[in-house]
Amino acid sequence: MKYFIGLISLCGVFVSQAAEVDFSKAYLNNTDTPLVLNIAGIQTTNQTDFRVDTLDWMLSVEFDPDNTSFILLDSKVQDKLDAELSQQYLRNTTWKGIYKTANNVYETKLDINVVQSGFIGAEVTHYTLDGPEPSNFLHIKLTGSISSQYLIDEDQEDDLDWIDVEQYNQKVAEINERNAAKQDGQEIEEIPEKLDIRHFIRVKRGQRIGDSKHSSSSWGTFNEYRLTLENDKIIGNVGKPLDKYGDKDSLTGNSIIELTMETALVLD
Repeated sequence: MKYFIGLISLCGVFVSQAAEVDFSKAYLNNTDTPLVLNIAGIQTTNQTDFRVDTLDWMLSVEFDPDNTSFILLDSKVQDKLDAELSQQYLRNTTWKGIYKTANNVYETKLDINVVQSGFIGAEVTHYTLDGPEPSNFLHIKLTGSISSQYLIDEDQEDDLDWIDVEQYNQKVAEINERNAAKQDGQEIEEIPEKLDIRHFIRVKRGQRIGDSKHSSSSWGTFNEYRLTLENDKIIGNVGKPLDKYGDKDSLTGNSIIELTMETALVLD
């Protein structure tokens, strides 16, 4: 959902010159304060005679029950590599490519519908192009989890490492704590810069949509997709997980899936 407005005031930050405001990726962040919530992922595009500026905003608002209105408390520009924001940008995107098994190659379309708090819901379609009607076809819902990693240069010596978001946030908290304890004149420790982000998607087949058919055997009901989304590409494996939880976490009958984005995913 996009709106065009002549002027927006965001706590003293002004966006003018026929700005475009996009709420399509907006999401809510809970707070510990009653009646206060954070609305994130509000994108503004401000075009001037010289350039186009696109920013993502998080607004902190408080509900006033006396006159049933919201009061704007604060606003801040979000980091493009923020994990939750980056995940939310995957909503309503479509990815196309191939799914390779030992016996066949299937055309594949993946639609990501829901991303929220580590949960992801999607739909996938597999089919073959071997006639007026495909001899193989499957359209199903997928549900599972999504997690992220940041690429950082921890030692500032061009030694790049991928680190889980939770580990990065813990590292930042520890650095801030050490810096707060330092005396005047002591060197302040720098926070490692986030250089890139990637996502890990792990989903299982769920409810079938419509009819399915397979020319030579059948479609696996409990197959799991373990995917990595990096550099606007999705690659990974599809297979059957073990029947019981244990130390091993492998897939049997591994197949390969490779997808590229069809719909636009613009982060800058």
